[in-house]
Amino acid sequence: MKEREQNEEQSKCCMVCEWAVCDTEDDEWPESVLCEKTGKEKDAFACCRHFSYDLLKRVPRRHIEIPTLDPEALDL
Repeated sequence: MKEREQNEEQSKCCMVCEWAVCDTEDDEWPESVLCEKTGKEKDAFACCRHFSYDLLKRVPRRHIEIPTLDPEALDL
């Protein structure tokens, strides 16, 4: 598989589909979304044949802070 196909396969869920509309914009991980294509409410992590990835709906991972070393702790 190509890298692009692998990335698309991992993120296929209704939550990031261009047809999905979230009921509450405040919720980062909604339980269900409304599909504008079919007019039905669906599980946010489901996927159907109308899926079309929308990059702007993807929620990026949070950055992990890298700890810094204290120079005084390294003195022997």
